[in-house]
Amino acid sequence: MVAPAPGALPSVSARALFAWPPQAAVARPVAKTKIYAHAKPRAAVRALFARQVESITWAYKLAPETINLLATPGVPEIEVFEIALKLPDIDHGVLRCIDKAIPRPIVFVQLTLFKTTQNGLQIAHGISMNSFSTRHHDIFHEYLAISI
Repeated sequence: MVAPAPGALPSVSARALFAWPPQAAVARPVAKTKIYAHAKPRAAVRALFARQVESITWAYKLAPETINLLATPGVPEIEVFEIALKLPDIDHGVLRCIDKAIPRPIVFVQLTLFKTTQNGLQIAHGISMNSFSTRHHDIFHEYLAISI
């Protein structure tokens, strides 16, 4: 992998982990302010967002109208969110906050951004995929972690 220019974002995404159906692509940014408005997090969680999260993208919507699979009452659709991170890890409180704001099961794909060191080197920690939902049995699993 060729390192991007200083300050550039990595060219990895949820597509790097799975071949998601192209018709399910959403590719819309999710404003942190919208998450705050719906979840009403405490100041400590907002501080974690600021420290840990660069951006959130609603990457895919896995639903009857996008991939022609039947919905169930418990899982009408599944959202895939890409979270670009400023740090290698994300606090579960941040994921809980996003989950509280979005009324559907979510698969989180976490992308650690390239960082420029004092020597001008570009480094990236990797990507991981998690499912998490307080509405759906309070489950948090890390499925995959890849160093890039």
